[in-house]
Amino acid sequence: MKIISKKILMLFILSNLLLQKAQPQWINIGLGDKPVNCFASKGIYIFAGCGNNNGVYRSTNYGVSWIQTSLNNKTVLSLLASSNYIFAGLSDSGVRRSSDNGISWMVTWLKKWGVKALLLTGEKIFAGTVQNGLWFTTNSGDNWIVTELNDKHITCLAASNNYIYAGVTPSGVWVSSNGGETWVQTTFTIGPNSLAVNDNYVYVATTNNGIFRSTDYGQSWVPVLSYIWGNSVVSFISNVFAGAQNYPSGVGGVWVSNNYGINWILRNEGLYIPDPQHTIPHVYSLFIYDNSYVLAGTSFGIYGRQLNQLINRIKEIPGNLPNSVYLEQNYPNPFNSSTKIRFAIPKPGIVKLQVFDVLGRNIIVLLEENLRCGMYEVEFNAKDLENGVYFYKLSTEEFQKVLPMLLIK
Repeated sequence: MKIISKKILMLFILSNLLLQKAQPQWINIGLGDKPVNCFASKGIYIFAGCGNNNGVYRSTNYGVSWIQTSLNNKTVLSLLASSNYIFAGLSDSGVRRSSDNGISWMVTWLKKWGVKALLLTGEKIFAGTVQNGLWFTTNSGDNWIVTELNDKHITCLAASNNYIYAGVTPSGVWVSSNGGETWVQTTFTIGPNSLAVNDNYVYVATTNNGIFRSTDYGQSWVPVLSYIWGNSVVSFISNVFAGAQNYPSGVGGVWVSNNYGINWILRNEGLYIPDPQHTIPHVYSLFIYDNSYVLAGTSFGIYGRQLNQLINRIKEIPGNLPNSVYLEQNYPNPFNSSTKIRFAIPKPGIVKLQVFDVLGRNIIVLLEENLRCGMYEVEFNAKDLENGVYFYKLSTEEFQKVLPMLLIK
């Protein structure tokens, strides 16, 4: 009971930290002078791997504060949590592991080379190295065995449904269907920076070429977000998040798709360095923690945001096609935390659904997508907003309508 109560308390503290301002947005929650390359979590612990020889930092209060671990003088490129250990892939000296949540670290057998990617699947831990191939261990790092990808530059790893994917520079994405024993090169031949998988969907982030998607386990690929420098990609159900470099190509920050990568919207609210220009930092890594929060590792520390601020819960309602645009009153209304908004459009087009407060400030963009003709329902979760009257606005090319709703908790 004490452990559960502590978790609830810390989540409450973090929730309030991420809601310091009225408009839901990114909040810098720590390590503001350090580049953050990667994350891992284990229970109440969150680990952040930093560049510029800043090592690994740890939070024991859900990201409210951070302390440097004893691994404090290395550049960390990758992190992984297993049931018994935390593993850190270093830029120049292999893999370290900790059995006490980062208090102490030991050198594993794989103590050479840079390790850009770590993956746990089944009983194997894979380590992707710079120029020296893909290795795996079945005894938590006491010994390592090289795979047939023994001379490759491995940049990223992911696994789902008995498939393991390896990003290789410059040859693209390789896949194994037998636990990493043999590998086949896919048709994707651009060097990737990050991989994410969700069932049969595979996403790849690339330098200059943006984000690509496969819907058939990597057999074929299509571009879904072009002209960005993609550093990181993660997926959560139908939602995809891409972290991008601020230059030299495209627009940096965090891009979000709520429909498996078909449509994208830039979600940089609050994501800026505290300088006069409000410069957007480079986003090196993204991490979904506790299915509740999104952490962004950037060139200027860690930014956090509640997951429900970034995901849409849109559902197409079956039935006869509508003859006109209309927006219904939300239901229930008044509502406690969650309500549903239903609307219809008679022809395909861009549809935008926004929520405003009584001062006219944009609270959140619930939807901004190219939809086909039909009736739709969007769930709006307002559990982090204060009681009061809010307004939701539906906009299409030929139609605008605003309706009020009342939040009472």
